[in-house]
Amino acid sequence: MPRTLILPTLLLALTALGACQDHKDARPLHTEKGAYQGAPDTRLSGEQVEALRQRSFIQRF
Repeated sequence: MPRTLILPTLLLALTALGACQDHKDARPLHTEKGAYQGAPDTRLSGEQVEALRQRSFIQRF
């Protein structure tokens, strides 16, 4: 391998390996089958419901 390709190849390999880090804090470790464990949804206000209704009306064909 030519010397000019060693540094870019090494940097590319290190970048690729750095993307493989395991982020244990980002996901639950213990899950219960069939039970949603995320944050509960909040109710939409009347304004938000009406805005969604208008947007969906625009998308009709």
